Amino acid sequence: MPLPNSTPSYDTDLLIIGAGIHGAALAREASARGWKVTVLEQYAESALGTSSKSSKLIHGGLRYLENLEIGLVRECLREQRLLLNTAPHLVRSNRFIIPVTPQMKRPAWMIQLGLWLYFALGGKRPTSEPAQAMQIDGLKTDAIQRCLVYHDAQTDDKPLTEAILHSANAMGAQIHYSTKPKSIVITEDGVQISTDQAQVIRARAIANLSGPWVNDILAQVQPAQARAEIDLVQGSHIVLPDAPIQGCYYLEAEDQRVVFVMPWRGQRLVGTTEVNCDPQTRQPVASEQEIEYLLRTHNHYFKQNFSRAQVVDAWAGLRVLPKGVGQAFKRPRESIYQKNTPHRPRLISLIGGKLTSHRATAEQLCQLFSPVMPAPVYKANTRTQGLPILNRK
Repeated sequence: MPLPNSTPSYDTDLLIIGAGIHGAALAREASARGWKVTVLEQYAESALGTSSKSSKLIHGGLRYLENLEIGLVRECLREQRLLLNTAPHLVRSNRFIIPVTPQMKRPAWMIQLGLWLYFALGGKRPTSEPAQAMQIDGLKTDAIQRCLVYHDAQTDDKPLTEAILHSANAMGAQIHYSTKPKSIVITEDGVQISTDQAQVIRARAIANLSGPWVNDILAQVQPAQARAEIDLVQGSHIVLPDAPIQGCYYLEAEDQRVVFVMPWRGQRLVGTTEVNCDPQTRQPVASEQEIEYLLRTHNHYFKQNFSRAQVVDAWAGLRVLPKGVGQAFKRPRESIYQKNTPHRPRLISLIGGKLTSHRATAEQLCQLFSPVMPAPVYKANTRTQGLPILNRK
């Protein structure tokens, strides 16, 4: 504790827990404002959790229009455009193809209306093509009336996270790998963090961007904090041989969810599922039921009837969603910021967050932390700053 009337001393302005996509983005955004930043990552490298097990999409969220999440879609489409300009080596545009069948829950006119709204919010102009044009990818055309086509973008989530973190490091951010907090004490003028590496770090504020570990971190805080009211939802993917050539396919599954079939490193990536998990889950594994579900969805639309033995790879990631009832894919996807105090927060925990809008989320976090931070002295504008090209091993 500082002496009365003394000026507190800090080892860092902002301490960030977690070097996934949101931790990396906040480290970059805060460093760009001239703040001193320290990142703690429990693993030996970044993006080993959810941020390397996503659907690899930088997308506006076409299906979010069903929930009237207009602001989120507009934000994601804006961030997509920024990434296509600042990271063309990591993010690329691709065609997305929606096969229209008579059995679909969403009739063709509804899908077309959604695509034109998507276009109005910042996407590219949609088109309609005959199903026969997709025969090169083995699409079953007999029961498909036509294909609606729009554009979104793809990435490789782990290299993207690494490039963002490298940019933050180049602007002064310090990253400590294989390091976990052991205790966090919030005072009126700052936060003191003790780590499992016998470090004691004094910071102005702390960002809990630990994803599925959000409540594990909150449990270490004094004074005691309210737990985040969350559900953990598992999303699994499988990899099959032979990449589709015409683009990515946006398919309605048997339960009316959306499943994507996409080119991925010369093969085809199929996903994702949404299965509620036990709150203690930290290392999810794709279940046989999920693998079979994804195979059934793929084989319903494509002539290639892949079997379980032909699955090249499978993985699962965890989404953190606000606690709710009913199907996970119908819940809102906006980020939620849980603060230790409304006006001058020393601790903010992120609930949710999307790969596409990571930079916008980091901007919002910096704005929330600004009352307890130094006046910014900008080193860069992350809306225009290019991401580095890294030589990966």
